[in-house]
Amino acid sequence: MSVIASWTLQNEMPIPDDVMPLLTPGEKPVAAFKTFRDSAVFTSKRLIVRDAQGITGKKVESHVLRQHATFRKY
Repeated sequence: MSVIASWTLQNEMPIPDDVMPLLTPGEKPVAAFKTFRDSAVFTSKRLIVRDAQGITGKKVESHVLRQHATFRKY
């Protein structure tokens, strides 16, 4: 079974504080965008998607896509 995830980036937002501990040495946050309840943070090395779970959205799960899997260099 194949699962396809899609996110609609709505508005740019400040970098969420809880993303900073996920960054590796030398990695810098570039921009963050609000989705419906979640957010997507582009860094210098990858894309981090914060997925709010449950009715209140207090439980947050993070999904990480490495840069070479998400960005095409021209």
